[in-house]
Amino acid sequence: MATAQGEVRAPAPGRRELDCTVSVGPVSRSAGQSVLVYSFPPPVLEIDPPQALVNGNVSVTCRSPASQPPGATLQLRDAERTLASGPQPRLQLTLTARKGDNGQQFTCEGNLTLGSRSLVKNTSAQLVVLYKPELAESGCPSQRPWLEGTQQQLACAAEGNPRPEVSCHKDGQVYDTGGARNVTRAHAGVYRCSATNAHGTAGRNVTVHVEYGPEMDDAGCARTRTWVEGAEQTLACLARGDPAPAVVCTKDGAPYGVGVQRQVERGRRDLPLRRHQRPRLGPPGGDRPRGV
Repeated sequence: MATAQGEVRAPAPGRRELDCTVSVGPVSRSAGQSVLVYSFPPPVLEIDPPQALVNGNVSVTCRSPASQPPGATLQLRDAERTLASGPQPRLQLTLTARKGDNGQQFTCEGNLTLGSRSLVKNTSAQLVVLYKPELAESGCPSQRPWLEGTQQQLACAAEGNPRPEVSCHKDGQVYDTGGARNVTRAHAGVYRCSATNAHGTAGRNVTVHVEYGPEMDDAGCARTRTWVEGAEQTLACLARGDPAPAVVCTKDGAPYGVGVQRQVERGRRDLPLRRHQRPRLGPPGGDRPRGV
């Protein structure tokens, strides 16, 4: 008994005739067999529309090409799980586009088992979700405490697709948010920041408080005081700062009660007082003087 085994490759799918001829001496015998040849190309993945507006419907289709052989199966999945599976020719899902779906990758996989061989082909595509800008507290804080003399940047990050353009204005003038600046008290105030893309605009107010150390001068706390004996007088001092400072005075090394009205006595003449500026913690209050 004679046997023969071979592997045949066809240049294109379609029906082919195979002939087998056996010859022994002058005697020959032939047999024929019709064979249907298939191709197994990658499956087709379609996302419609490929760029969807947020909250819009999206159709995801995983299908076999027309020449797919029988017995092939399909599987549609995302990055985390299998969404659908089954025999050819088509799997289809409809979903509602959410912001979190932007950049989501879908994979259409075709599987074919021929005897002991398994063939796998797949195609992948990403969903693009378009949505208007958002300026959240996490990316664009509404309250900014800055310290005078430090380097600070008015950073404001917006979400949106396409990526929004962000700009800020103060007192009607454009404020450059591209780099850090040396903080002065002129930076204090309310800034209006806006984020814009093709699908809308979002706005947010940002308030900058500039903190600075205590300051005292003769206008608010004169170094020399002329009091008339017997008159009622109060030792008062004004200090500027943010946070608002607390003022403490001492005389001969001992605390001197300020803000209290006293009768002037001759024995108090020409006794020096030392002014102390003690910052008091609290919410920023701007350039507000405090009297004591």
